[in-house]
Amino acid sequence: MTELSLQLPKTAVAVEATEIERLSEELDRLGARPMGQEYARMARRLGTAAHERSVHAVELLDVAENEKVLRALEHLAARDELSSGLVSLWESLSGDVRPVPVSYRLELAYLDGRQERRDMTSLSGSYSVGDLIPTPTGECWQVVSVEPEEDGQTRLMCDPC
Repeated sequence: MTELSLQLPKTAVAVEATEIERLSEELDRLGARPMGQEYARMARRLGTAAHERSVHAVELLDVAENEKVLRALEHLAARDELSSGLVSLWESLSGDVRPVPVSYRLELAYLDGRQERRDMTSLSGSYSVGDLIPTPTGECWQVVSVEPEEDGQTRLMCDPC
């Protein structure tokens, strides 16, 4: 099995190429929306590295790019799809990026008119309009509105995508 060394600002993490492919697929999914160009760029970069036998290392030195990788890892974690190599990557990236956990109240508006409320804590930083919300079942919810609430929490209004 081929391993790639992901070079972070303070350390390096060895991850199997197949695990990087899975991460690249998730980045590509997040990048398939109008505001997802940075995700799509990271998906291409990591996907290419995972397929090229001559590539043995990838530098992940940009904090903004690493935030996108963390977000993709958060989506994989919500569906319990993190392998041990990706868990190591998440832990190392979290140490470099140092995202602040953010608690949200989600308001999900179904197409049939139903509404559902859920609580969520993001471990990859804040969410904004256009972002996709991680779910355990892989359903697709996109943030359409961000509203502060009186109790200090933030409400994310989400529509199905």
